[in-house]
Amino acid sequence: MSENIKPSPSGAAPTDQESNTDSVLKREFPASKASTLTEARIKWAIENSLSMRQASRLLNSSYNTFKKYAKQYGLWAPNQSGIGISKGRIGLTWHR
Repeated sequence: MSENIKPSPSGAAPTDQESNTDSVLKREFPASKASTLTEARIKWAIENSLSMRQASRLLNSSYNTFKKYAKQYGLWAPNQSGIGISKGRIGLTWHR
């Protein structure tokens, strides 16, 4: 069923079958998010956010994936004390 397609020795243009196969294999987006999580991008996100979770959201990445690569690059430093992050006082009502 599968045919071996050999390039023509004359350097002629590819046939329709070859070009269709090539267009299917080409992607217009990265194959994985991991390829976009470079050390520079992770460092930028950490510098511009208050927490590691917020940094992962800045890069539009899952927290676990972000954590994996931040540890790999030696940039993992979570803000366990929560300094600078408001608690979000939602639902408080004042009764007199």
